[in-house]
Amino acid sequence: MNYDGTNPYKSSHKDYGFDEPFVNFTPSIGISEISVIQKKNFKTIYVSSLRANSIYIVKSDENFSKIISSDRLKLGNRIRDLKYVKSLNGFIVILENTPSIGFLKIKD
Repeated sequence: MNYDGTNPYKSSHKDYGFDEPFVNFTPSIGISEISVIQKKNFKTIYVSSLRANSIYIVKSDENFSKIISSDRLKLGNRIRDLKYVKSLNGFIVILENTPSIGFLKIKD
């Protein structure tokens, strides 16, 4: 809502030709990075969080039309950045509170 009390935002996505978000986090988790990794016949979305001190892992079909599974990896530290390194099949993770740099290996 605007300061003057008007609300220019559309409350219904469908009525205005938009798709609903594939994934949403309410209340907000303070997203810092999103990385999508393609594997065989599915995609995995890795979402790092400043507020929730976690990495959210959402596995979907190739078209992002169906969530296959979701999980939360609590690190207990604000995650500033998350970068995938294909040759190592994992992520370099930059943590804010300590400050630290870590590596998160993906299990296939």
